[in-house]
Amino acid sequence: MTDDTDEIKKLRSELAKERRRAIAFADIVDRNLVVMGAAVIEGHLQSPAHGLQWIVNTLEGPGLLPSLDEARELGGAQAWFDRKMAEHDEFRRTHHVPDGNEPIQAKDEP
Repeated sequence: MTDDTDEIKKLRSELAKERRRAIAFADIVDRNLVVMGAAVIEGHLQSPAHGLQWIVNTLEGPGLLPSLDEARELGGAQAWFDRKMAEHDEFRRTHHVPDGNEPIQAKDEP
């Protein structure tokens, strides 16, 4: 019986961890959507350059500002976007995402 109790505690802990992760990801998405909204507002109320600065600041802080040289070599913004989306799609295609209906295996099971 204690093995079942320990397993339940472990599963509850893992579930809580996944819930925290989902909340963190939702916060990231929400923050970036708010930044884009502020950029549009600033772009209309001040100038497009002021609006763009919101986006530059958001990307530059964590070191995610794209390379302009790379974008030029690819043929511009649309070509850069298409390449990044293709890379993302390939990653999703090659990395399994559990659907929630798979059996849970104990750590010591193969």
